[in-house]
Amino acid sequence: MQVKNTKYKIYKYAIQGYPQSKIASFLRIDKAYVNRVIKELIREGYIKPVCENTKPIIYEATNKLYPVDEKLTKSTSGGLSPRLNLIVLKYRILKPPEVKVDGKEWVANNTRFVDHRELFDEGYVTFRIINDKVLVVFMPEQIVDAVHIRHTRQLLYEKAQDYANWFQKTYRCQLGLPEIYQDYHIAFLEKDPFLNQMVQKYGMVKLVDCENRVIAWYDQSKGSPEFETRDERIAEIKAFLPVVVANLEDRLFDFENRLSALEMLFSSVKDDIGVLSERVENSVRKLDALIESLSNASSGSDSFIDVV
Repeated sequence: MQVKNTKYKIYKYAIQGYPQSKIASFLRIDKAYVNRVIKELIREGYIKPVCENTKPIIYEATNKLYPVDEKLTKSTSGGLSPRLNLIVLKYRILKPPEVKVDGKEWVANNTRFVDHRELFDEGYVTFRIINDKVLVVFMPEQIVDAVHIRHTRQLLYEKAQDYANWFQKTYRCQLGLPEIYQDYHIAFLEKDPFLNQMVQKYGMVKLVDCENRVIAWYDQSKGSPEFETRDERIAEIKAFLPVVVANLEDRLFDFENRLSALEMLFSSVKDDIGVLSERVENSVRKLDALIESLSNASSGSDSFIDVV
């Protein structure tokens, strides 16, 4: 199990842009082992090099989901991990329940609803039957690992299937395939004091794209300011931004050290060039003096020529 966990940690660090030497340092393991695991992950199709010509080589996750236990966990307030809320899926009822579903019943606009609420380990789940044709499942809030944000929908399908299987077995019915009933939100607890002040002042701060479409927003959720979005790409950037910034800072520090070393080398070379230039000038002056001396000696010998 420890090997599996270590491999998963190597996978997480690798797709966050850390070089193998850094990963080995973080996990306090041999760099050769990290290199071997990286090759396994590439061979198994979980990661791929972004550009093999860079040093160090940078990797990114593929569309193949890395299998880990407890990919979705019960939501806890105050956590820094991405939180999924407003998770609602639907199933077409292929075979009506043979056992009466107990719950709240009501009719609105000629549509009959039945709500059954059940407590699971993750929290309360509401099963809503609409006209005996559709089952809508309201799932509790969940925590998702940052590296799995791009696979959130697949993870939700897997989790919802557990609830659907329970419902089918309990009420002896048959359901179709799961579908997203409404767009869920991916939320992050916001720590920035300025943004928190803006949220408290305006209630909600919306972020829009060039076509004025809302792509993310800041608002109050259960008394805590949060950054929320429906876009998995934006959520992934938000989740990994601190790590990317830290990685860039490390690389910038390394670059600054190299630049300082180059400046020292340039200064040393400049001094050497100055000394060499002075020696060359001295040699040129000596050469000029020698040429001038030879020229004078040649002019003096002409005065001794006899004139006939």
